[in-house]
Amino acid sequence: MSTNWSLTGTPTDTGGVGYTIGDIANVKDNDTGTTYIRSLLQTVVMDLVITFSVAHTITQIVVNRIIGGLAGEAGTEYLDYYDGSWHQVASANTYQITYSDWSASGIWPGVTKIRYRSSCTTSGSWSTIGVSELRGWGWDVEYVDSGIRIYNGAAVLTIGTLTDESTHKVRFNTGAGIVGIPLIATGGANDSGIRIFDGATVKTVPKI
Repeated sequence: MSTNWSLTGTPTDTGGVGYTIGDIANVKDNDTGTTYIRSLLQTVVMDLVITFSVAHTITQIVVNRIIGGLAGEAGTEYLDYYDGSWHQVASANTYQITYSDWSASGIWPGVTKIRYRSSCTTSGSWSTIGVSELRGWGWDVEYVDSGIRIYNGAAVLTIGTLTDESTHKVRFNTGAGIVGIPLIATGGANDSGIRIFDGATVKTVPKI
């Protein structure tokens, strides 16, 4: 399963330029019917950041936005994540009024912020950038490196672990304490490809 961690994050737009319309909290209220808007004559800028309360492994950043103006316009936009430094994961140029979802996908651990940067210039008219939702989708459970590596024939996989629980079928002692490797359902984002029968169904161990 995947969680939209933006719902518990804090949004800011300190680098934005232009008049604001709507509450900035609209970008993380899980409602595409509410919008946060920047608007200004000629050039408008949005620098929208959502800061998470703790670090997460993010697998997709999605922005539901409108960007454009009433005349010939030129716009640029970017999606970024922060794990101690900023990383750009998508960029685009817009030349028409655009209203749609735009996204980038990957596996980015240790993310504490996501960002949507955009600017739009309209000659002699008003430019507008609006965001209904900026979503940072990520893993429900944050696995850590167990130290175990498995080669699957194509790549070396890192197997994830959690603090030991009585429900874990696989456990080992790291020298610092006992950790558990949970058996999880197959087919998800953390599926390592390894198959283990737990006595009832076939499961897998998580990769990170």
